[in-house]
Amino acid sequence: MYARVWKFNIFPERVEQYAAGCRAVLALNRKRAGFRGLVVSRGGPRDAPESTVVSVWDSLENLRASESDAFQKAVARVMACCKSGAVLREEEILVWEFAVPKKKKKVHARRRAS
Repeated sequence: MYARVWKFNIFPERVEQYAAGCRAVLALNRKRAGFRGLVVSRGGPRDAPESTVVSVWDSLENLRASESDAFQKAVARVMACCKSGAVLREEEILVWEFAVPKKKKKVHARRRAS
């Protein structure tokens, strides 16, 4: 498995726009072969927020094939919310586990016979 890892410094007044842009990238990625998931985290002080975005892919080929024109336009909208100097890396994932939520059992109401 492989990850695309971005590091951004967000303009404080554009955090909500940034998050919306990341959701748009997620929607595009969901349609791509080999996409496994996306994590967007925020840290740093409120007046200088930082973010790390990690998308996970089955293969390096899937990761690179995801870079369509629509993807690049969506990323440009995300980057418009950030200071210059974003860092992008492709990394091989050595260990991973994504928990799958357990399904809740359905509770059936019993009807009383009248």
